[in-house]
Amino acid sequence: MRLDSRAPGGFADLRSQSSRRAFSTVQAKICLLSHRPIFNRSHLIRLIEYRPLALRNPAVGNIFRVQAALLVAFRQFLKAHRFTEIITSKLVASGTEGGTNLFELKYSDRVAYLAQSPQFYKEHGVAGFERVYETGHVYRAERHATSRHLTEYYSLDVEFGFIDGPEDVIQLERELLIHIFEILNAEMSDALAAYRKEPLPSMLSYHTGNFPTASNCCARIATALT
Repeated sequence: MRLDSRAPGGFADLRSQSSRRAFSTVQAKICLLSHRPIFNRSHLIRLIEYRPLALRNPAVGNIFRVQAALLVAFRQFLKAHRFTEIITSKLVASGTEGGTNLFELKYSDRVAYLAQSPQFYKEHGVAGFERVYETGHVYRAERHATSRHLTEYYSLDVEFGFIDGPEDVIQLERELLIHIFEILNAEMSDALAAYRKEPLPSMLSYHTGNFPTASNCCARIATALT
């Protein structure tokens, strides 16, 4: 490729005709040079088929950049607040939480399962470290009718001891979200601008309440919207 103001797009293609034709086909399929979102359902198969190239489109690649920035901010905050990151097994001998189905697999001559949650390990970690967290995959063999399901997801788990009540947990979560949102607003503003006009909100303005209060508030909002 070389700059040429006479050529479409300002570039002249110096490759052979066959190479140019092959690349043009792929380029057209995944809109490689487009900065517009390409999440149309008809494009999903081609996005997967040409995944390495599709990642070069900001609409696709920014998803991973935001995820990476979020994880960095998550770890930064918890490390500054004396939390220890633990890495736990995702192959377990039995379920750690009731009410959810397990993915069963063969483990040599025994049966094992994919972990539903790191809860069991976190509780033991608290006994040793007092404050622990983990980032890792969680698997739940549940049927879902939406694209936002829990069959496999990446979980950010926090566990800590010696608290006086749920208010301590709420306050930590509030401060954690404030930190994460500030980092994302500062470092990923261009990526976020494609999906929202305003920066991520500050959690300082959000109020807390008990379940009956929250339930009544939601009921009033639902009534006002109907």
